[in-house]
This record gives sequence, C-alpha cells and structure tokens, in this order.
Amino acid sequence: MASHYVILSIMKEKPTREELIKLSETTPVVLVDIIIKLTNRIEELEERINKNSSNSNKPPSSDVFDKPKSLRKKTGKKAGGQPGHSGNTLKRVSSPDVTVAIPAGSCTCGCNHSLKHMGYESRQVFELPQPKLHVTEYKGEVAYCPCCSRVVR
Repeated sequence: MASHYVILSIMKEKPTREELIKLSETTPVVLVDIIIKLTNRIEELEERINKNSSNSNKPPSSDVFDKPKSLRKKTGKKAGGQPGHSGNTLKRVSSPDVTVAIPAGSCTCGCNHSLKHMGYESRQVFELPQPKLHVTEYKGEVAYCPCCSRVVR
C-alpha cells in the first residue's frame, strides 16, 4: 500500500532525477510501476493523436493536414526577378477609356484655407472586362419539293 501512495505522490508533480534515483535504490518495484503507468499514458495519447475523421467519429473539420510540400527543386536563388532580368509591365496608354478626377482632401493642419491647385498625379488601373456571352442562332431552311411534296431540311 505504501508503494501505491509513493506512485500517486510522484505522478502528481514532476519528480526530479535525484528522487527517481533514490526511489530505484529503495523500492525498484515502484519505479517499474511508474514506467508501466507512463507507457500506458503514452499509448493512450498516441491513439488520440492518430485519430481522424476516417478512423473515428470525429468530424472532418477537426482533421489536421500537413502543409503540402513543394515539388519544385531548390535552386539557391531568391524568389522573384533575378539581377539583370528586364521586368515586364503594362505600359501607360495615352487615351484611357475612362478618366476619373479625384479632388484633394482638406489639409491636416486644420487651417481651413482653400488649397492652391498644383496639378495631378495619375495612375492607371487595367481591368479585364466581364466576359460577354456570345449567342449564335443557326436557322436551317425547310423547303418542300413541288414534285413529290417531300420536306427537305
């Protein structure tokens, strides 16, 4: 009964190395009981970790997936354009389809003076138009032969 009490008191808080050495010298049977109890606990936790929605009643939303590994080979280069690479970008157009003038706001100093116009700074945004459904109707002529009165399509 005393050994059972020792196991319970040790399992409640983490024992130090010295306490375990002393325990192995005085009552090695208690140490074996602790090892068996810890081994059972490890097995129980591993079973819990290995459960997912396909082998238990857990919902699929609780499945934890590993991040997919890239199939690309490592080159040692940094991501993005490399030195010496000429960048490609959309060039400004001289006459955009729509021009929107955005008035300047008010000055943050709080003086409420009217602002003096200096000019505009502009940027162009290129947007793809919404695809439009193109419908083609084909009309096949229907006629009849005046000789035999058959319908010809």
